[in-house]
Amino acid sequence: MEMTCTTVREILPAYVRDGDGSLAVRRHLSRCTDCRADLGHYEDLLGKLSSMEAATAEVPFALKASLLEIPSRAGRIETVRSHVTENRNAYLSGAAVLVAGALGAAVWKSRKPATA
Repeated sequence: MEMTCTTVREILPAYVRDGDGSLAVRRHLSRCTDCRADLGHYEDLLGKLSSMEAATAEVPFALKASLLEIPSRAGRIETVRSHVTENRNAYLSGAAVLVAGALGAAVWKSRKPATA
């Protein structure tokens, strides 16, 4: 099967990383200078990435304080959740009163005025 440049270019990163490609990819690369050039770029990039060293950096103080605050924020959310759960009936009753009031207002507004 003849491969197109578009297909080969999609495969090239994995081809470079894994090192094994299909015969069709190798044939295409042997004939296509553009795809071979792209292959060279990927190989160069992989070489540079593999030569990089891991580095650690000290966390800025303000960021560290914000990060340490996150668990307490989660605690606040849990507090709100438990409050809503404990008072669910009161909230549902309030919502029912609100809906009933809105329906009553809509009915009252839709009534035709009595003629004298």
